[in-house]
Amino acid sequence: MNHDDDVWAPTEAPPVIPPGTPVLPPVPPEERPLDPLTALFMGVAYAGGLLVAFIVVNVAFYLMFPDSPRFVLLLSQVFGILVPSLVLIAAGRRSTLYPFRPPHWFSGRGVFACLLLAIGSVLGANSIGALWIAGLYRLAPGPTQQFSDFVEEQFALLLIADTPINALLTLALVTITPAICEEVAFRRCLQGYFLRGLPVAFSILLSSLIFSAFHLDPLGFWSRVFVGLALGYLYHRTGSLLLAGACHAIYNGIAVAPLLWEMRKGHDVSLMPDLSDVQVLPQLGMFALGIVVSLFAAWLIRRRSTT
Repeated sequence: MNHDDDVWAPTEAPPVIPPGTPVLPPVPPEERPLDPLTALFMGVAYAGGLLVAFIVVNVAFYLMFPDSPRFVLLLSQVFGILVPSLVLIAAGRRSTLYPFRPPHWFSGRGVFACLLLAIGSVLGANSIGALWIAGLYRLAPGPTQQFSDFVEEQFALLLIADTPINALLTLALVTITPAICEEVAFRRCLQGYFLRGLPVAFSILLSSLIFSAFHLDPLGFWSRVFVGLALGYLYHRTGSLLLAGACHAIYNGIAVAPLLWEMRKGHDVSLMPDLSDVQVLPQLGMFALGIVVSLFAAWLIRRRSTT
């Protein structure tokens, strides 16, 4: 009788884990790396679905409240951008992909770097936007002027500053609300998708391009790309939605607050530059200054995030 089958084969002993060694939890499936094509497809599909949801919600609320454009904008951003993104985050349990608030960033130097990045973004985005619009005006003056007038009309419905309370409400509506909704959607979700399978620089660039295209505003396309690059880099280096949202709100506030101030004084304001009288050299100088300030802020942010 052969008793070889009754003999147990020797097995390797499990590794000995020293006492006190932290045990890392397994990586959830929704945070594991993807191949590049899958990451690209998931990100683009998410952005396309979000755009459709936002348009449907915006049209629905406009039909319900045709005389309240500010209320329609608020509801559209919350229910067309923020809520779908939060549902996606909750469904995927992606709470550990990026921490919400790294404590070491909330110091004087960290906040100063973010403020400097916002200022550099304003300088660079406004100048490149003016140059881009001037170029479009030279190529197609009629359509560019018509679309510029349309943008002016839409913003005139939102910028209400007849009383101090209305001015503050307008400032909050066009600065804080977009910052919260768009940072959750485009930095946490969209950029997060791309980073699971694409290089960091390409993920930030692609999410910035989609972030700008989402606004359906060809005149402000490159301005928003510039801002998106700054916010994407800030979010990637710090992992903080709070800092990215604050930087976004500061950028919006710097752009809108002077207009509201002039409106409170009874002056006529214009959001768009004079398309026929854009000075190229001053705008190029302003753009160069914005690049320098933004790069210096990025250096401070990188230095801060590695210490």
